[in-house]
Amino acid sequence: MKVWHDGKHMWLRFIVATIASEGANTILFFGIAFYGVRTNPVLLQAILAGWIIKCAIQFALLPATYPLVRWLKKAEQIDYFDRTTNFNPFILDVGKDYDVKK
Repeated sequence: MKVWHDGKHMWLRFIVATIASEGANTILFFGIAFYGVRTNPVLLQAILAGWIIKCAIQFALLPATYPLVRWLKKAEQIDYFDRTTNFNPFILDVGKDYDVKK
C-alpha cells in the first residue's frame, strides 16, 4: 500500500494492517485457548469483543505514531519503498530487492 500511495496515507496503511492482523491474532488465540472450553456463541462474542478492543486501542494511539515515525525516519535518514519486491508468498527468491529513498 505504501508503494501504491507513493508513501502517503500512512493512517490508512496502519488501520488496514491493524484490522487484519488483530483479527487474525484474536481468532487464532481465542480459537486455540477457548475452543471446546466455551460454547461457540460465547467464543464468537469473546473474539469480536477482543478484536474491537484491540483495534480501538490501536486507533486511539494512531495520532502518536506520526511524530514517532517522523522522528525515526529523521534519525535513521532512510525510508524504504519495496517497489521491486515480489510479494508472492510462493517463491523462494530472498534477494534484497528494495528501493531506498534518502
